[in-house]
Amino acid sequence: AFDNAAESCVGGVCTMGACDATWSNCDGNPANGCEKQLTVDGKNCGACGHDCLGGTCVAGKCQPFTIALGEPKPWSIAVDSTHVYWSNYTSTGAIRRATITGGAAQSLASSQNLPNGIAINSTNVYWAAEGEGRVRMVPKSGGSSPTQVWYLAGANPMAVSATDAVVVWDTWAGGIYRANADGSSPAVVYTIGSNSNPNRIVTDGTYIWWVNWGGGQVRRGTLTSAMPINLATSQGELLSVAVDDTYAYWTSGNPSNLIRRGLKGETSTPVTLASEQTSTPIGLAVDGTHVYFASADAGTVSRVAKSGSPATVELLATGQGYPS
Repeated sequence: AFDNAAESCVGGVCTMGACDATWSNCDGNPANGCEKQLTVDGKNCGACGHDCLGGTCVAGKCQPFTIALGEPKPWSIAVDSTHVYWSNYTSTGAIRRATITGGAAQSLASSQNLPNGIAINSTNVYWAAEGEGRVRMVPKSGGSSPTQVWYLAGANPMAVSATDAVVVWDTWAGGIYRANADGSSPAVVYTIGSNSNPNRIVTDGTYIWWVNWGGGQVRRGTLTSAMPINLATSQGELLSVAVDDTYAYWTSGNPSNLIRRGLKGETSTPVTLASEQTSTPIGLAVDGTHVYFASADAGTVSRVAKSGSPATVELLATGQGYPS
């Protein structure tokens, strides 16, 4: 008899068959049968090796849990293999981090005026101090004063993106900028006009993608001043952008849609993955299979398949306070 599994006789040898429903042989050892129940195991939730990182597993899905509490207006977020980093968007804001399993939060920078977008690479944290017209950086481990990467009075930098070679940012005043990852040689890449209002930005080290909130355009350019192209126009009030190896994804608030298009964009037609959402899909992230978005007004976090099939929006969390 094998625990939580069927048995069969093959060539005169007792052999373990299929696991019982909700159970799995995660260690590959038939001697102890199918040893993990995927509906409740926090280390193997829904699939072998799917770790809830300290959260509980209910019906094969990891449940939300608190990493940090009492933070004043946490706004933008970045994650690596060990820590979660965020900006507190107030006039006396801070850049903070905590371990991905929760615990005491660590302040990396304080007294920042409206720190908006945040980004990380292997060594540094970068952020756009919107209220000061500055972009700053600090080592991910903390312990030193922030370094100023760039300053322009009244420019209102909104978002940053970084690789181990380069950091890029945009400004509400209508500029796309870059610097080396060590903060040296800041320079303007594009000047696109204040009525466009660049809002969110991302780079892979070769290209830059950004969304113009005011102009309703999704654009792609290079790290040089070569002419950018429009991936899409007339998209409404654009709120966020993300990319993977194949597609660019973006969200709009009016109308409330989540849309994708091929990275190169010259010939591909945009595909709507989730349309007419009941609330503003302000946050956006992608992994190998899904696009995740936070709907601010509804207090929900959801996901939809990147392929568009199935087209069903799956609700992951409710009752969140203006998630971003």
